[in-house]
Amino acid sequence: MRYAAMIAACVLAVLLAAQSAPAAEGVKIAVVDVSRIGAECKYKAEYEQGMKELIDRKRHEGRELSAEVRARMEEIEKEMMLLAPEAKAEKQREMSVETRKLQEFDTEAKREVQELGQAYSEKLAEKIRAAIREVGEEQGLDLIFDSGVLLYRKELPDLTDEVLTKLDAAFDQEHGATEAEEETEPETEPETETTPTDSDEGR
Repeated sequence: MRYAAMIAACVLAVLLAAQSAPAAEGVKIAVVDVSRIGAECKYKAEYEQGMKELIDRKRHEGRELSAEVRARMEEIEKEMMLLAPEAKAEKQREMSVETRKLQEFDTEAKREVQELGQAYSEKLAEKIRAAIREVGEEQGLDLIFDSGVLLYRKELPDLTDEVLTKLDAAFDQEHGATEAEEETEPETEPETETTPTDSDEGR
């Protein structure tokens, strides 16, 4: 996955720097499983839902556009049957325009899906890095490596669960704040209808 590759590259650079430096006594090191964090955290499910909604919407729009283009093409073909050969060239150009509509829609839809996927990957990678950094600071660690890119290591503390807990807590806090804001929005009071009195009815 893209976010895992991005984090792995950063971790690898730190690892190489650490290997080239003199060994320091008392350095506190731990590992995390970045791939597992990315696959199991609540943000991942939310981002996947966002991707699914975009893809479903584009498929629906594509089906509607395809039906419109198909109907227009049928109209053009019927019109061409009544035209002289020299007048058919314009209609053929119209058919080319309709075909390009579908091609352009497909290209634009793929671009939107790709851009959203990239944006989600970058956001998730940043949130994972932030959670790892917080856990490292809380536990007084000097280095945290991705267990997925280490070819060999002695037994080290694995903080994957702690980072997942931190990440999901951030997710809950973000969404709890959003829900609270929605609940505190002022509600417009419904207009009350005036009931006519006996004197009003008499008039």
